Amino acid sequence: MNYMEEYMQRMVFLMDFHIDTFQNKKMPICHITSGYFEYKNLNMCFVNDMVARIAEALYQGYLPVVEVPGGEGLENLWGAFFKQPHEILGIDYDSYSKDVEHSYEIEP
Repeated sequence: MNYMEEYMQRMVFLMDFHIDTFQNKKMPICHITSGYFEYKNLNMCFVNDMVARIAEALYQGYLPVVEVPGGEGLENLWGAFFKQPHEILGIDYDSYSKDVEHSYEIEP
């Protein structure tokens, strides 16, 4: 298990979430499409920002999917370097309800 996977699992555990809860619920999808800044490249500010947004989305009852575009034609800056939260947590993304979608924003 790499560092980011372990970090994500600890974060979810500390928020008192359990994998079974995710697997048995039809949670709405939360598309995280932006950060505090216009990130063009991977840096620790971007990673910290996205992890905070992922934690907040999970806490609010959404299954987060990070889709933040990067520079130089990168369609998904997060996806270029990290797995999506549902992949890290072993959650079957296809079983979730996609009827209610939410574009999630955190105010600075």
